[in-house]
Amino acid sequence: MKKKLFFTLLSFLSLSAIAQVYDEGTDGDLSSDFMNPTLISFDMVEGRSEVTSSQLGMPRDVDYFTFTVPDGYVLTDIFVREHQVDDPANKSFIGIQRGSSFTKDANSTMASDLLGGTVFGAEDEEFSILNRMGFLEGAEGYTSILTEGTYTIWLNQTGGFSSQRLDLFIEPEFFEFFFLWEEETNSELSGDHMKPTGTFTLFEGENIFTTVQEGIDGANNRDYFTFEVPNGMQLSEIIVDLYDADDVDNNNAFIGIIAGNSFPNDSANTPAGDLLGGKVYGFDDEGLDILQDMGQLAGAEGFTGPLPAGVYSIWLNQTGELNFSDLVLVTEPSPLSTNEFDLKNTTNVFPNPASNNISISSANNTINSYTITDVSGRTVIPLKQVSSLNTSLDISALNSGLYFVNIETDKGSFSKKIIKK
Repeated sequence: MKKKLFFTLLSFLSLSAIAQVYDEGTDGDLSSDFMNPTLISFDMVEGRSEVTSSQLGMPRDVDYFTFTVPDGYVLTDIFVREHQVDDPANKSFIGIQRGSSFTKDANSTMASDLLGGTVFGAEDEEFSILNRMGFLEGAEGYTSILTEGTYTIWLNQTGGFSSQRLDLFIEPEFFEFFFLWEEETNSELSGDHMKPTGTFTLFEGENIFTTVQEGIDGANNRDYFTFEVPNGMQLSEIIVDLYDADDVDNNNAFIGIIAGNSFPNDSANTPAGDLLGGKVYGFDDEGLDILQDMGQLAGAEGFTGPLPAGVYSIWLNQTGELNFSDLVLVTEPSPLSTNEFDLKNTTNVFPNPASNNISISSANNTINSYTITDVSGRTVIPLKQVSSLNTSLDISALNSGLYFVNIETDKGSFSKKIIKK
């Protein structure tokens, strides 16, 4: 699959010459002024950019730097290459905001001011923390990658001294597959049935989850995560891209799915009747789509795929001592009725991508109203009444990313996808 090509590319970049380096030891201290971060020119490079910084302790030492992900590119990873402290209990904190500066100083910044952030330490060396940063409780949040735009990073020690070397990877934009979670790089998925990891918003195409379930002294290890299939999309496949286990003959895995953002019971007490569907899978299922089989689980509510837009949670459990799974959740646009197909193809939304303004123009259908929602279904521009063949709207206040323009005409309604630069 495409994933293997991506790993090959990433390995090549890891070994290749570093595209950009900023080292406080040779290039001077990074700025401690939240309004005037140090500018690091990643915007003209592709691949690995390295930043080495240190925070010296009391009084509170902070570092700020800003960089730009250029048009047509995405930030895919922030790897912790080295982390050093004067006390093993000390950690570092990394926070990120959109734009070329921070809105508040370090003493006043709250999680709600941030796009994302996380505490990290020596245990995160050689791991990517970018995806984990997007799940900081209370922050704006994001999933998987950061699209084109300008960002500012804040680094802070939690104890007396910390030093870190970070590698930032900027790659050409891709919309065919996304690594939403890798337990070996993003940390463990939740083992709490009431609080699954997520919610992940699935992108159109292949959404990849790499998981490990390991039995400890006979106790089962379970993983729970929640995802959302956006409006206008459907979950068409769950493919077992890779499966491995410590016992070839008897070690399988179980996957269960439920509608909603949590499970009513833990794995030891979950009957089939609690589930939308589920399946035992293993080596024989490598390369196969198991979604339809999951819908046929005896005693479960059952379904016939694909699954429509909505929020779902998945439970993963090993049946032996240890197994590894790469699961690919494939989403695609929902099938259109003939009328909706005609409406979409006689109405134009342009330019796309756009930075400030977009226009909606219909050949022969009156546009009655529109809204704009993000990939999670949240309304970001409320209902606007129009009653015209043509209209324009200002999207300059939206953050960079993927959105849906939901249009109602005198002949019916439909959605179109746009990208805000």
